[in-house]
Amino acid sequence: MFPIQDSVHTRSVPVVTRALILINALVFFFELMRPLFQAVRRSDTFYMRA
Repeated sequence: MFPIQDSVHTRSVPVVTRALILINALVFFFELMRPLFQAVRRSDTFYMRA
């Protein structure tokens, strides 16, 4: 099982961890909304234009 809490208390807030989680969530939701705002074929998003 994964540990839920620890008996050793820290003095600081995990700012970097929370920032990474927030950035990942924002990018995830941006990718979900992307087809609504941009009508592009999937092949155009994968291959780079010369």
